Amino acid sequence: MLITKPSFALRVLASGLCLSSSQVNAAISGLATLGLDIGGDKIETVNYTNSSSEDINAGALFSVGVGVIFHTQLAAGPETQFTFNWKSDFTTASNGDLSFDRYPIELIQFYRLNKIRAGAGISYHVNPTLNGSGFAAKRQTSYDNALGYVFEMDYDITPTIYLGGRVTIIEYQNSQQPERRYDGHSLGVSSGIRF
Repeated sequence: MLITKPSFALRVLASGLCLSSSQVNAAISGLATLGLDIGGDKIETVNYTNSSSEDINAGALFSVGVGVIFHTQLAAGPETQFTFNWKSDFTTASNGDLSFDRYPIELIQFYRLNKIRAGAGISYHVNPTLNGSGFAAKRQTSYDNALGYVFEMDYDITPTIYLGGRVTIIEYQNSQQPERRYDGHSLGVSSGIRF
């Protein structure tokens, strides 16, 4: 049976809510995240007057986010994580700057075993936009909202701080030129603080 992205997303959402609602000794924690990713197709190249250049990539670079974790107070069990994030790859110069910004909304279902947790989920990127100013003002480009998948594994350094790795699988489509698609797949480092 063929499973479309929207139906898969709904199944992940439903399973996550069911798991979190049935957890024994359930608790809710706040979360702040920080990530660093590499990968994806080249969207733009900026050439500088000193003959150097810098690429803007669809899978890069920095991300920050806030959210909540629904979890048990046991050493092992399921965790449901929901976050709202900002992700950007950018370059700056004295006469302008260029950035690729998007706002990922993520729902990940984890399973924890002591200090290690692993999970998979969905990542919906809202308003992906290439933003430029100064020399790059005419490079402004909008992309359609995009639905992708995320896989993550983390290790608790302390009871409240974790560090791990993640893979994101996603594709962006140019809103003005639908035939132009960019691979936004990325490999990255994830970190977070629970509070």
